Amino acid sequence: MNNKNDFPLFFAILSCLFVISLQFYLQNTPQTQQVLKSQAQEVFNINQPGNGINFTPQDPKPDSSFKLVVSSTTSYQWIHLKILKSDNSLVWEAPKDGSQPKTASGNPNTWTYSSVGLPEGQYKVVFFINCNKGCKEQFSRSLFIGSEKKNEIQVVPTEEKKPPPVNNQNQVKKTVPQPPPPQNNNNQTQPDNVLPVNATMCNTEIRIWGPKESKYNVIFLPSKYSDATSFINDAKTAANTMDQTNLGPNLISKINFWLLNRVDIDLHNPSSTPTVIRDTICHMNAFVVIENNPTIGGVSYGLGNGSVALTSGSIPSLTLPHELGHAIASLMDEYQLKNQTPMDIQVINCSKQSSGNEGTPCPGWEQYGPSGVGCFQVCGFNDWFRPTSDSIMAGGINGVWHMNNIFNPPSITGWEIALSNYQ
Repeated sequence: MNNKNDFPLFFAILSCLFVISLQFYLQNTPQTQQVLKSQAQEVFNINQPGNGINFTPQDPKPDSSFKLVVSSTTSYQWIHLKILKSDNSLVWEAPKDGSQPKTASGNPNTWTYSSVGLPEGQYKVVFFINCNKGCKEQFSRSLFIGSEKKNEIQVVPTEEKKPPPVNNQNQVKKTVPQPPPPQNNNNQTQPDNVLPVNATMCNTEIRIWGPKESKYNVIFLPSKYSDATSFINDAKTAANTMDQTNLGPNLISKINFWLLNRVDIDLHNPSSTPTVIRDTICHMNAFVVIENNPTIGGVSYGLGNGSVALTSGSIPSLTLPHELGHAIASLMDEYQLKNQTPMDIQVINCSKQSSGNEGTPCPGWEQYGPSGVGCFQVCGFNDWFRPTSDSIMAGGINGVWHMNNIFNPPSITGWEIALSNYQ
């Protein structure tokens, strides 16, 4: 993350929301998780409004693995997930070895699971809470695999949260001025149910490597652009910065970049609108809002949830690969965020244990051998350790912003895992 100069209203509000989200999932409970977002959000068979069990892909194929994403406007603890046959016999359940999340944060809260492939048929997905006290069924939905009946789509509502007072000592290396009052209401994003967007506007190709069905798809959304040409040129430049990293063609070619071909709407408001466009209209994996602004700024809303915003002025500084490192590969910033270590968060590019020597890999990174991996203090937190002295995720060490173009070996592994189901 980075910033120079003053942010506009767009980044002032977005940055505050990012800090709220980060602080909540780092501090609210000893059992914390990486916030992941699904490609599609669907209708669900439950009694409580604001809850959902979603699938990626939306209609899983028989015997093919897929993801399940539980979303709720209520934060539940000690959760569990099961898939049952029509006779209520168990066919799959989430692991109980601590590798799956037990609590979540976000707006709405989300928990993500990976399921093995299932045979053709109709199933019931059941979400449980309070499993430290025996598990209580909270809600469920049907799952159709290989059936003519499709898993319908609906968006889980987003709750508005009021940003806390600015406290520069606790914020994530972003100096955010108080925003000016809005000039008028004409530019505010329209309600989701009357969005002037349809699927035909999602098909402008920016950088396409293959069929949408087999790729991880990212769509650029506009903010404060007056002409389509400038927006398209900025999107192309941003997409091409991926080549300046060491991800290599095998990973880069798994990511398609698209563009929403409509610049007369402004998607800068911190609402659920970009998520609605991504999930229910354009059916993409991730969105990137580009604000037409010469200052430098970028933000990812949590880890692995496919939600990014940045300014056009930040494109040359490799902000897009850095933020997608958060949004796709679930990578942590390797510069200092705050002084206190949270409990029970695992990220692939940070270690909680030191090897005692910067030249020796931290415990768990021995497999990288003589690849330059060591154990350097500060990886998001003072008592976490990063693999290399510098990297693209460490663009703020010692308070001096810079952007190295190299993902270190553990971060590359994070990308490989995140894109393993794409061609």
